Amino acid sequence: MESIESWCASSSELRTYQASVPYVHVPSELVEGFYDFFDPERIGPKPDDPSWGILSKGELSATREFEKRLASVLDDPIFDQGLDVFLASKQFYELSAAASICLRAFDARGKLDEEKEDWR
Repeated sequence: MESIESWCASSSELRTYQASVPYVHVPSELVEGFYDFFDPERIGPKPDDPSWGILSKGELSATREFEKRLASVLDDPIFDQGLDVFLASKQFYELSAAASICLRAFDARGKLDEEKEDWR
């Protein structure tokens, strides 16, 4: 969830992070963080065993919707621009809004349980 929360960070927080790691393309770092977390084969319920996995069906569905929005931004040339250009773009604001919507699916649970982060 932290990787999704990062997309909701304020522009100043992301700029502060960028200043601490000037050699890193922060949007790419956020994408990598998300895909480190999101692997439907490891975290979602399986058709033959719905009790398996970390995420509920609702959480998985919300995360997949966020991933679709993220994928559409990755194809946009604005993604490859500098952080300030990306932060000023409608794509960033739309992605941040999509992240907020996704996180609401986790409200009932709260943070992921450390024991359940043992990905098997």
